[in-house]
Amino acid sequence: MAAAAWAATPNAASDTASTHSEPKVIGAANALLPDTESFVIDATPNGPRYRIWLYHPASSVSGRPQPLLVLLDGNATFALAVSAARLQAKLIGPVTIAAIAADNDALFDESQRFRDFTTPARDGWGVPNDAQGKPLDTGGAQAFETFVNETLPRAIEARTQLAPRARMLFGHSLGGYFVLNDALAHPQAYSRYMAASPSIWWNGAELLANVRASAQSSAGKNSHHAQARIPLAIRIGGDEQKLAPNAPPARVERVTHAAMLDNARTFADLLHTTPALGFDADLQIYAGQNHVSYLPAAISEAVALAARSVP
Repeated sequence: MAAAAWAATPNAASDTASTHSEPKVIGAANALLPDTESFVIDATPNGPRYRIWLYHPASSVSGRPQPLLVLLDGNATFALAVSAARLQAKLIGPVTIAAIAADNDALFDESQRFRDFTTPARDGWGVPNDAQGKPLDTGGAQAFETFVNETLPRAIEARTQLAPRARMLFGHSLGGYFVLNDALAHPQAYSRYMAASPSIWWNGAELLANVRASAQSSAGKNSHHAQARIPLAIRIGGDEQKLAPNAPPARVERVTHAAMLDNARTFADLLHTTPALGFDADLQIYAGQNHVSYLPAAISEAVALAARSVP
């Protein structure tokens, strides 16, 4: 694993009298957090390539498997998660973190996000255009699920030589939508899930309609109380439906259509009232926060939850 990769030292020609001389930079490589590395994986021989950021701290107990936290939008989330894990290490123990990103330096790669995090769109609402003015490709969630649920965990296990004792998946916004959709389709792929500000509005809120239909079909069925339900945390900013008095019509339409808070509450309530669906939903609202401002706190919480995934 790599450690911080740059340093600066005082100019060797300086003496004690030249107290105001500028330091001489002797290295200029990109800085890396301790115990981290990155590599690329091709999803398929002809498929997309992903950059993987990996944090695998030395365990206090040699050879003991650590919980694995998988993050989407890795270029935006990885450094926050690693810092949170290092700060909390004495309280929660070591957590391995793997973050998935497009193979570039963009904080959020919109073409990758809309391609990989979404189901096929019928209405096209909310889909931005590319540089040529054409809507971005959508609908690749099923293929990406295979990468997230199978390909990536195998690669991490091969690289660390340890099978994680528990796995947690985290995503934000469209990534949060992907997390919810993946949890419903493959509930056993991860031990725990967190969806931050999930885009439940996607494709006419089809995910909400699907959960309603499942809840109705499960009505009256006996739930398996002996079987532990899968923890699913939903987090959202309390101001995500807040509008300024002078908000332009386009902003009003977008916020009203997305209905971020309303959809999150409805989704969590449906899971709460339908134990047969198999999830232990936990909705928390970050008061006074917008769509992004609470993200560092949510990621820090995700690190702590990942450590609790297995007693």
